[in-house]
Amino acid sequence: METTSVWKMTIKPHPEEGREPFEWCRKRGIVGVGWSYAYEGCSSVPKNPLRRLKRREKGRVPQPVKRLSEEVSTGDFVWLQYKGKYFLCRVKKGEMLYGPEIGRSFLANDIGHARKVAWAEIREDLVPGIVQRALIVQRMLQRIRCSRSEIGMFRVLHRESKKKPGWKPAFNPSRMSRQIKSMNLRAFNAQMTPDDWEDLVALWLQSRGWMLIKSSCFRSKPRFEFRMVRAGSSARTAYIQVKTGARQLRPLEYEEDVGPETIVYLLSTAPEPYPGESVRGVKTLKPSELKTWVSNHPDLIPSTLGLRLSIA
Repeated sequence: METTSVWKMTIKPHPEEGREPFEWCRKRGIVGVGWSYAYEGCSSVPKNPLRRLKRREKGRVPQPVKRLSEEVSTGDFVWLQYKGKYFLCRVKKGEMLYGPEIGRSFLANDIGHARKVAWAEIREDLVPGIVQRALIVQRMLQRIRCSRSEIGMFRVLHRESKKKPGWKPAFNPSRMSRQIKSMNLRAFNAQMTPDDWEDLVALWLQSRGWMLIKSSCFRSKPRFEFRMVRAGSSARTAYIQVKTGARQLRPLEYEEDVGPETIVYLLSTAPEPYPGESVRGVKTLKPSELKTWVSNHPDLIPSTLGLRLSIA
């Protein structure tokens, strides 16, 4: 069965001064990479363009060109970010475009290899965390490992945003609440990403008076996902660790992080999430309790999760 892949792409070649390759590609309905100099002086596409490129590149085809030609397939999704905006493209049927067949300004924009796509601009609040993190990576073209439910969400996002720029799904809180309550925990978990669980834990704790320290969300301290604080109680600081899938969390491993004013919250979605003995100050959370809480507060559901649940 043919599968759909998801990619992140950066359109950042070496154009002539004053040129905007990203906008040029968008207007032409393509995504592309550089190495256009291989076709300088060509009025038409050479018989073996990659062989010509290989000669110019000392016996190798650059990895981004190779991937765009051999791995990116019809129907695949390509995510891009440009000047703070997010775009989702769907690869159209057709072979790779080379040099002169891309457009008369291919050399000036340094776009030597391209694929035809359908462009759609996506609202930032509908771009999942897995995509936002991937787009930070400097690589020109890289695969994003996504679940089937995420790919299903991308289909809806692309289709609706292409028809209506700025599209955002309209959620009915009462209907969403009933939908979540009707799902068993396994079905609910199947729609949740690691980011979703982290968001849900943060929302639940904030509803209990904890406040998120934003700067702690970055991966500089991989031992914990983030840190929270609360006034008016003996425990003033909480560290949060979240693991999904089959990854267990042993409370005893976090005993050293607990102190007179510090506690730890753990969430694991494993079948047997917290092996070993319990530890004072290390609090373990039940996914079922969080599911119940969010079903009673559907108006707080993040847009990406709400869209995915609606599709489900």
